[in-house]
Amino acid sequence: MDNTFKSPKALATEIKDVAPYLFLKPYNRFIPDDKTLWWLIPVNEYPTCKYGKLFFEVIEGEMFCGFHIEKGVRTDVSIHHKSLQINDEWLWNEFMKSFVSMDEKIVHIVDELASEKLKSSIVISIELVPTINEDDVKLIEDSFSNQKKDFASSQIEFEISNDSSLSCRESKIKINKSQEDIASFISELKNETNLLSLMSKLRKNNLSSFDWLWVNVYFGSYIKKENISPTELWVNYLKKWEPWLRKHEK
Repeated sequence: MDNTFKSPKALATEIKDVAPYLFLKPYNRFIPDDKTLWWLIPVNEYPTCKYGKLFFEVIEGEMFCGFHIEKGVRTDVSIHHKSLQINDEWLWNEFMKSFVSMDEKIVHIVDELASEKLKSSIVISIELVPTINEDDVKLIEDSFSNQKKDFASSQIEFEISNDSSLSCRESKIKINKSQEDIASFISELKNETNLLSLMSKLRKNNLSSFDWLWVNVYFGSYIKKENISPTELWVNYLKKWEPWLRKHEK
């Protein structure tokens, strides 16, 4: 078991052994296995943005794993690659609509997980990444370092209770002065105490720049290797997300 939990790739490989129809993919294949997030996805293709997928990542020495879904950028301009532009094939809209409408096939999963005795709490982690929009293109210096500074990601993490209430565990807000509307939106999200309300705001809001905001949502647990085996992890937690390991079904 020590080898299993030594890296995200090692754990994801063990899970793949019990779910062989899934494909193993790294977020960044150019850095060491233990330094990047790994996915299990339902198809052998890349990018993986439009799919619901399982993720595995080490954060401060702990394995964080669960279900990952992404929202891309708007489709009516050409400054972003087509693979990053959200369209009807992305799972995001279907997933969010199902959540907000209290569809039993998703609400049941979260309620069940929050009430399970997994020896680890269930959390939702939200990452918001401002991207370049049409107005920014002419204003931003054409240098990677400047773009990296101006478009740093912000992250909020909540623990989910079995009544769908939230408690904020951590927040890392990295927004510059030109993005005050996004900063205000993130602060609003940070103060949420109910999961349904939080997801509703991620689905529909008045943020003018939301079309340009990349959003990552992770439902996961911090797993200690002495608490659970890979098979138990799959059966008791990850397998519950199986219906959502796909793209949107038209």
